[in-house]
Amino acid sequence: MNDSSQKQLKRFIDEVSFAMGDVILFLDTHPCDEEALKCYEEYRKMREEAMEEYTKNYGPLLNDQVP
Repeated sequence: MNDSSQKQLKRFIDEVSFAMGDVILFLDTHPCDEEALKCYEEYRKMREEAMEEYTKNYGPLLNDQVP
């Protein structure tokens, strides 16, 4: 893994996290919207997988990822 792939993965995590935040704001006013709930779950899964990959290859990004 090189520095550019680390930056790309970090950028992807940032983008997915931002998208999750937007969906969460939408769900605040539309809590029963099935499409938004599905979208949130997809983003959550993508972020979780990317965070696991980042932690495995480069170390933790968040305090709660430190063993």
